[in-house]
Amino acid sequence: MKVKQIPKLFLVLFLLIGVTNTYANTKNTVVTTEDKSIPLAEFLDRLSEEYNVFFTYNPELVSGTILDPKKYDYNKLERIIRKLEHKTRLDFEYLGNKYYVIYNKKSDTPEVKGLINNLDTSNITVDNILDNLQETVSR
Repeated sequence: MKVKQIPKLFLVLFLLIGVTNTYANTKNTVVTTEDKSIPLAEFLDRLSEEYNVFFTYNPELVSGTILDPKKYDYNKLERIIRKLEHKTRLDFEYLGNKYYVIYNKKSDTPEVKGLINNLDTSNITVDNILDNLQETVSR
């Protein structure tokens, strides 16, 4: 009889240890929203609180922009801002005194306005364009 009771005792101890370890592991697990992408406006609010800075922007500029906060996990605000500028269509300008203004990136392409009147398009062909391009490059 004692022989059969020993394996049962080991089985009960094994189960108790397993349940205790599982409980201890889940008790220390912290579930955060950092595992999910969040709106840029919410991310900027978090940065404001963490770094004690203020962002001024038109809400339409950041609406629809979603990002994963874990990809912006740096210890310096400047690095986070540089990555935001690189990954979004936004520029951040430091105004001093903990204030930043956010605006659309300026295009490097000059804006051309107006109409071209009386343009003769009869001799525009791919060959002519390529010839002109070669002449320009060879200069």
